[in-house]
Amino acid sequence: MNATNYQLNRRTLACAMNKKKTVLSPTWLALAVLPASLALAQAQPAQEAHSGSATPQPPATQLNASHASASDADSRNKQRGVAAATLPAVTVTSTSQEWQSPPGYVAQRSATATKTDTRLAHTPASISTITRTQMDEQAVHSVAQALRYTPGVVAEARSSVRYDTVFLRGFGGFGQTANYVGYLDGLRLPRGLSYLVPGVDAWALERIDVVRGPNSVLYGQVNPGGLVNLVGRRPVFETVRELRLRAGNLGLRELAADLGGVMDAHGTLAWRLTALARDGESASGLPERRYLLAPALTWRAQPHTTLTLQAWLQRDPQSGDYNGLPAHGTLLPHALGRIPHNLFTGEPAFERFERNQNALGWRLEHRFHDGLSLLHQGRWLSADSRYRNVSAALLNPARSILMRQASAADEDLHGLSTDTQLRWQWHTGALRHTLLAGLDWQRSRANRQLGSGKPGLPLDFLQPRYGVAVPLPAFNTDSQRRQSQFGLYLQDQMQWGPWLAQLGLRRDRASHHDRITRLPAGTLTRHDQIDRKTSVSASLMYRSAGGLSPYVSYATSFEPTTAINLHGAPFQPGTAKQIELGAKYQPDGAPWLLSAAAYELTRRNALTKDPTPGAPANKQIQTGEVRVRGLELEGRTEWAHNLSAIAALSWLDAQVTRSHIPGEQGKTPVAVPRLSASAWLDWRLLQGHLGLSAGVRRSSATWADVANTLKVPAHTLLDVGLRYDLGHWRGDLAGVQLALNVSNLGDKRYLASCAPAGVGIGCFAGPGRRWTASVRYAW
Repeated sequence: MNATNYQLNRRTLACAMNKKKTVLSPTWLALAVLPASLALAQAQPAQEAHSGSATPQPPATQLNASHASASDADSRNKQRGVAAATLPAVTVTSTSQEWQSPPGYVAQRSATATKTDTRLAHTPASISTITRTQMDEQAVHSVAQALRYTPGVVAEARSSVRYDTVFLRGFGGFGQTANYVGYLDGLRLPRGLSYLVPGVDAWALERIDVVRGPNSVLYGQVNPGGLVNLVGRRPVFETVRELRLRAGNLGLRELAADLGGVMDAHGTLAWRLTALARDGESASGLPERRYLLAPALTWRAQPHTTLTLQAWLQRDPQSGDYNGLPAHGTLLPHALGRIPHNLFTGEPAFERFERNQNALGWRLEHRFHDGLSLLHQGRWLSADSRYRNVSAALLNPARSILMRQASAADEDLHGLSTDTQLRWQWHTGALRHTLLAGLDWQRSRANRQLGSGKPGLPLDFLQPRYGVAVPLPAFNTDSQRRQSQFGLYLQDQMQWGPWLAQLGLRRDRASHHDRITRLPAGTLTRHDQIDRKTSVSASLMYRSAGGLSPYVSYATSFEPTTAINLHGAPFQPGTAKQIELGAKYQPDGAPWLLSAAAYELTRRNALTKDPTPGAPANKQIQTGEVRVRGLELEGRTEWAHNLSAIAALSWLDAQVTRSHIPGEQGKTPVAVPRLSASAWLDWRLLQGHLGLSAGVRRSSATWADVANTLKVPAHTLLDVGLRYDLGHWRGDLAGVQLALNVSNLGDKRYLASCAPAGVGIGCFAGPGRRWTASVRYAW
């Protein structure tokens, strides 16, 4: 690529990403990114030939304890029946298994649960890894969809591409109490005051790690049920060239690319570029559009030093429908008929949710000498959103008229997160230590202007007519929140023969400073809060010679609360503690992993509605307590060279053990299923060129109200997939793969969840049948 083409593409990209025009069209994306990237990718073989090696080898000394070699990857590819000539260099290997996604469904190592490169079979915690292969073969469109076959997780209680919200071990919620997927590459993603919540597209990810249970020792303020850590694609010192084109129902059209390789003849610079353009619509017919650009560069400055820079730009000019439906006409009967699950309760001309996200991250690794290493990583993030919505506020059970209410919010967000770790491996006699000392720091500033109208926009659900002029609600509050967290943590992983012990300690200081201006009067309210908390963890595991590893663990967590009570006083942080008994089974070298865990998890200082007569509906008191006892089983296997399987089972008994709400104590929290199970099977034929997949998901009934009088029915869903490598048919089509996936094959109409909302109960329909056809080309 000559200098003229480079300048043209640079100018094109600058125009496309101009903040005055935040919509990045597929045409702009293709013109700006693909020519330069494809030219660099095509030039890769020449660079490799010039360097004298087809694949530049990493230095003998690495920064991590275990690594995936090219021969290991070839072996696993052959085990799955994938011919190297058919799909070359799609699953890449180079530096470490702790972040890379292996071929197949069985990851061997992870750093999410311990922040050290540790075998999953030797990690005394419940952790599941969703690999890149699983995401591709299940044709997921979002992070939430990728979590469908994970135990202990309810990922689509409110289905939408706008946000990825989860219930983990029974802990989650809706609105301000929702639990969002909040970690990217081990660093927490800040969030805005209302609707501005960062979201990462699944195409940008290498893998997803789900750690269930409290983990404040390593991450500070986290949900007691656990955390979901998204691991992004990074440069590898091998050629990566993949294009994907997808189409489907709901108007889906998508073009995606993943390109990368070595930049110099000495093998010290590697690059990677991930890009995506998607256009479609929600079930109610509203448009959904997303554009993603994620370049990355790794510099191996010295044999002991590596620096990685990553950028992430994501534009969501349209994000579909996020409204719920009233319980009458969906969960409950209505005298005049049923409300369609795809009913749009808003106004198409008024509805809008636009979100722009920009991030720059860095990761520095250095080994001082044998046993001592440093890791420093950080990320700066900037985001903004524009929200316009008309939602159903009230439904008279005797009439078909929905009374609706308009709301609007403009938000922006800026945040910085860093994590610095020292790792030291040493011995004291027969006792081996892996000592981790770390310091993480987070700071963010969020601004929001918020306004809402009055109920009074009628819509007949029997004969919906749109086109009502909706006045933009005047902003009635202008708010700013500054948050920070500073944490010091220490962890020691000890090994003595077959025994593994782990101890962790952390001290946190978290603060937030709110400034709320009431408009138009200009009344100013300030609220400052500082919380300090200590978290601990301890575990013990025994590794038997046959591969069975039972363990016991104890952990605590905390989660600051930014709300205030009726008298303006701040709340104490929510706290949790858990004891877990578990076992993992994986003989050395086995291509499968079986896990089981039984636990009791208790959350204290939960917020409940203020019972004071005349108190506003949004005021709360801090007297709640929830206890969850559960059992989880998971199996992942690559079996008989042509069969892969995932199976998961979750049973939990969730109970509100303390509450001031009449009738809530002793009841099960809303939207929490007692039993959920799933299984996915992938069968490969014709030496791996033909793949057949099938999966089933089952969720038991859930409660819709705190008194447990209304039940949302259980549901069972079926997913299927088919793929074929055209290289098996014609040699000149090597590298081309066709695939067809269908989720919810029977197009079952069901309610994913219902929960109290305002003066009534709101319900959220589950996604209907979704088919996706794709063409993938790797060379």
